Amino acid sequence: MAYSDIELEQLVRTTIASVAPNADFSRVGPDDDLVDALELDSMDVLNVVAAIAESTGLEVAERNYPRTRTLRGFVAELARLAAVRG
Repeated sequence: MAYSDIELEQLVRTTIASVAPNADFSRVGPDDDLVDALELDSMDVLNVVAAIAESTGLEVAERNYPRTRTLRGFVAELARLAAVRG
């Protein structure tokens, strides 16, 4: 399935909100560090990546986690994975 960047951004936001309900995106820009800005811990990050993989089949390899530190980077990584998957 092909995803637009808008769909992927919404997916990331929704998934983070489900894992970390207190996450406040109101002051998070596309290039801000999500872990720092939203006060996510390592388990939150793992849970977000796992939930996205479960819902979409797009599995971010652990070595590529640094690419998901920003909203823009997370969307780009998911788009790359979707394109590779075809």
